[in-house]
Amino acid sequence: MDIPIDLHDVSAVMDSNVLVELVSYHDLDNAFARSRSKDGAFHYRKQRLRNTLILFEYLHRNKLTTYSMRDEPIAILSRLIPEDRKFTPHTEHLRVAIPFLAENIFRDWTGKVADDGEPQPTGNEADDFLVDVAAHWRIPLITYEGIRTDGRIDPTKRIQKRSKENCVKVMTPSEFWAGKIDFREAATRITRSLRVRQKAYVQTQQRPDLADCAIERMRAIIEYVLAD
Repeated sequence: MDIPIDLHDVSAVMDSNVLVELVSYHDLDNAFARSRSKDGAFHYRKQRLRNTLILFEYLHRNKLTTYSMRDEPIAILSRLIPEDRKFTPHTEHLRVAIPFLAENIFRDWTGKVADDGEPQPTGNEADDFLVDVAAHWRIPLITYEGIRTDGRIDPTKRIQKRSKENCVKVMTPSEFWAGKIDFREAATRITRSLRVRQKAYVQTQQRPDLADCAIERMRAIIEYVLAD
C-alpha cells in the first residue's frame, strides 16, 4: 500500500488493537472468570478499557482525527462472532459497540481509515504500514502492542522495534491524553451520554431488544470501570 498524501489534519496513527479495545468489556468478563479476583489480568483489562475510553473522550473534545487500518479491526471482531451469526447479546455487543460509541458518544472524533479500494494487509504487514505512515507524517502511533500486564514495555515487539528504527514516537492511549484532560469530568460526560442516547439508538436496530440488552450491559461495565 502507498503512503496516503492527505493526512495533514491527522494527529496520530491508531493501531487496530486500540480501536478494538472499545469492545473489551467482553474481555473484562473473561478475565474475571479466569482469575476469580480483581488482580492480574482483570486489573489489566480494566485499566486498558478505562484508558481507551478517556482517549476517545479526549479525541472527541478536541475534535481530533486519527488514521487506522480499515479491514483489520473488522477481521478481528469477525473472529469473535459465532459462525451461525445468531442474534444474541454477545453478538450484538460485538456488532453495535463501536458504531454506538463512535456515532453517539465520541461523535466529534474523526477516524480516517486506509481506503484505496484494494485488499489490505493485516498482522505484521499492517503494523509495518502504520509505522511507515507515522514516520512519513511525523506523528505519534498509539498502540497497546508490547505493553505487558505490569505496564512495562517489551521492546522486542514488532511495532516497538520498527518504530524505534524509524524514529516514530510510540504512545499508549494514556500517554497520549495524560495531563490534558480531567479524568473525573470526562468520566461523568461519558456515563451521562450513554444514558441519554441509549434509547433512541436501539430503536434504529434490527433487534431493539437485544441491542438494548447489549448496550445496557456495556453501559453498566463502562460506568463501573470509570467509577474509581
